[in-house]
Amino acid sequence: FDYAADTFAVILLHATRLLLTMAVIPTILGHICKGSDTFASSAQEKKDPFTLKRGWPCLFAAFVLSMVFSALKLPAAMLLGSMVGSGTVTRIKKLNIRINSTFQRIVQIGIGGLVGLSITLDCVLNVDRYILPVIVLNALILGGSTLFAVILHRLSHWDWQTCILAASPAGLSPTIMLSLEYNANSSAVTLFQVMRMLSVLVTAPVAAFILL
Repeated sequence: FDYAADTFAVILLHATRLLLTMAVIPTILGHICKGSDTFASSAQEKKDPFTLKRGWPCLFAAFVLSMVFSALKLPAAMLLGSMVGSGTVTRIKKLNIRINSTFQRIVQIGIGGLVGLSITLDCVLNVDRYILPVIVLNALILGGSTLFAVILHRLSHWDWQTCILAASPAGLSPTIMLSLEYNANSSAVTLFQVMRMLSVLVTAPVAAFILL
């Protein structure tokens, strides 16, 4: 809206990017993690179930840091604040809490519903005009993300699920939820995804100003 862009095209291209990514990435992770020693050992790691008595300091710290980051007008303030707050408490108190699988599925359903809301009737009726741009964009994005994941794996020697999700072109919330589901390094995945988002927020206005 700010730069008089074709909003419909932007929504359509990003919706197809996210939907395609969320269809491809879990399939790849399912094949990679199946029979993986790293995944098996991570999945068998002993963790304590979440209880309010054990988890309230994490929730309180997450809330406080979210409000602080929001007041400072930092990008992704709620996400970063809650992550830093709860992460700090878990490290200080040396907690190893297992996330409730039912709650995790509910959150994933909610995220999927939010993604679906961006697809309107206009998208469906006029999709033929955007078929070629959609194909080219997704080929470049998925191809580049695949190359980056391979490079990251060779440089960092992290497990494949962490490298793939760190390089994934999906959104913050879906990627983080997948990292929890497939026992990836959620901290590393979140860091890369936040840096990707921040780089877009910083460079996109500058690029638009130069080009326009």
